[in-house]
Amino acid sequence: MDVVFVTDVAFWERSLGSEERIHQLVTALAPSARVGVFFINRTQREVPKGTPVPVFSSTAIEVPAGQKPEQPKGIDFGFDAATAAAFAAFCQEHRPQIGIYEYVTTAYLALCAGAPPFKVLDTHDVMSQRARTFARFGKKHHIAITSQDELRILHRFDCILAIQGEDLEHLGRALGRARVLYLPLMVAPPPPRRYRSRPVSILFVGGNSPMNADGMRWFCREVWPLVRQGDLRLDVVGAVGASIPAEAQGVVRHGRLQREALEAAYLDADIAINPVYYGGGLKVKTIEYAGFGIPSVVTGEALRGVPHDPATAPFLLARTREEFVLHLRRLLHDPAARLELAERAPAFIEARYSTRHAATIQRLVACVTGVAA
Repeated sequence: MDVVFVTDVAFWERSLGSEERIHQLVTALAPSARVGVFFINRTQREVPKGTPVPVFSSTAIEVPAGQKPEQPKGIDFGFDAATAAAFAAFCQEHRPQIGIYEYVTTAYLALCAGAPPFKVLDTHDVMSQRARTFARFGKKHHIAITSQDELRILHRFDCILAIQGEDLEHLGRALGRARVLYLPLMVAPPPPRRYRSRPVSILFVGGNSPMNADGMRWFCREVWPLVRQGDLRLDVVGAVGASIPAEAQGVVRHGRLQREALEAAYLDADIAINPVYYGGGLKVKTIEYAGFGIPSVVTGEALRGVPHDPATAPFLLARTREEFVLHLRRLLHDPAARLELAERAPAFIEARYSTRHAATIQRLVACVTGVAA
């Protein structure tokens, strides 16, 4: 095996930003390298057949009797002995040359016996910065780590993948620019879609994180009553629907959707919103809205890490409640304004999130393994 991805994310479902990110990387590498995934299976999930590359569940790997690895010195973040033993057994059998570890929480596995000699960490976000942002709003992020501890962990890796420009600059200064590669979310050009003259659907997509839940509660309380009209509905896709007050009228809670159904929801939406006001890191949904040609209204936090020019962007920035209301009313009543934003989407995606970025990781693998990219 040339490359193993190490993750606890069920990437094959492709219904969350993290899942889509990993799915992109796996499928980008599959044609040019022997790729596998070591899946940290904490909930005994069944891995479906037909994944882009072989997926090996940590709970299905036979570990030699008595093999209980001790916690490596200097590792005090996320260590799990059973998972480490399974990964060591996996590496002994398959001997991967490159390990791509998803999120800093899996970094300890890079120190297991027999782990791939070349170590890559796909950060997704700078988690210490995200934890600080949550703390400013009295929230606790599920990955709690200091900047010093995070950088100490990242220093152990040969290469770091940054998903946005701000992270590239920050990590490049701290770790050395040569060790950090910029690999943004990749989005295919917007598919053909219909545009209604009269909107019927405003869309939000998100998991039930504190930032999504708080943002949508704010929207339903402060904005939605002022823009709701006729048969217009607020379509909420993802687990965040459980956090929206039951008394909110005109809200359709779809729950978490598999990729095919999620894409159908994107194609059916007339307008999209992203009202999050804290969180840190890249907001994948903002980019996916553009990827499906949906005009949207978003907050400044929703644009963190998204390079854009207001004159050519496929979204409208709302800095206040009043601007959010005004922008939505304009899009609801002006078909030309909606179409203008939608027509900006292809150039916006091509310039910043083109699938050509897949060549970056293919070159990385080619350099280390000699596999033709």
